[in-house]
Amino acid sequence: MIFDITNFKGIVESLSTYLDIDGRDIVYYVENMRGDEIEVNDFLDYFNIDHRKLLEENLSITSLHLTTNNDGCENIKKHGILNLQDALSQGTQLSSYLLSFGVRVDVKEKQVFINEKIIDISKEYDGIEVHKGIRRVGLDRTIYKLYNDYQINGFFYTDNILNYGGYVNRRPEILSELAKLLKNRDIEDKWIFDKDNKPYVIKFYTPLYNFENYTFNCDENLDTDEMELVKRKWVIHKSLRYINGVVTGGSIGECFSYVKSKLRIPPANIIKVYNEDEYINEYVT
Repeated sequence: MIFDITNFKGIVESLSTYLDIDGRDIVYYVENMRGDEIEVNDFLDYFNIDHRKLLEENLSITSLHLTTNNDGCENIKKHGILNLQDALSQGTQLSSYLLSFGVRVDVKEKQVFINEKIIDISKEYDGIEVHKGIRRVGLDRTIYKLYNDYQINGFFYTDNILNYGGYVNRRPEILSELAKLLKNRDIEDKWIFDKDNKPYVIKFYTPLYNFENYTFNCDENLDTDEMELVKRKWVIHKSLRYINGVVTGGSIGECFSYVKSKLRIPPANIIKVYNEDEYINEYVT
């Protein structure tokens, strides 16, 4: 089944289907907790659900991904959501945009080409050395983004994805790092101030096993079934916390998702593409 964890309605319906419990009973249970922290094991025991039964269903889960582009996500609809390394290595808007500045990133060889100059980015990432100047900061951040943080990031849920820090609703993060590395603010600013570039929120789904284990705070030493059970209880726990935030009138907070590094999300797994207004109407107002 596809478990929709991105909004209240989806969560209640998904929990109801997954656990075979009336959605009204789930909400009533959470309301009776009166804002107290909800323990998943207590919740399952209350409804007489065998914990091992959680493993019987093949589980995919939804997530929201924020991006900006100038084609209404047509390229994404055709080719899917790419991780950063693939986006820089293929004929995407991002790679073409960088070429307009004479910039090309060779991910495999760990080099950045700027016209006739080659910048080595093979240094092992060991932190951001701010005291060595803006170019060194750019080098460290570029290396980190390209080789440590290039996976498809998103939110299982959040109060408003458009308000997330780092201006990711205005330009790809890598442009900020390359602008520092190459000491050329135009590399970042031209994308930001191009009125054709607009933010979009993409709702997609993928099997639970396609997310990095650290998404679910898993102990890597667990065996396969134990690991899977931890992940599924984590999904239930986060779902109950979301419901709790809604019924108590508080914030639902942020719940991040990290797709495994080398993967992409195929077009068939894209549920919907929202422009800014569509997203706000469905998820914020």
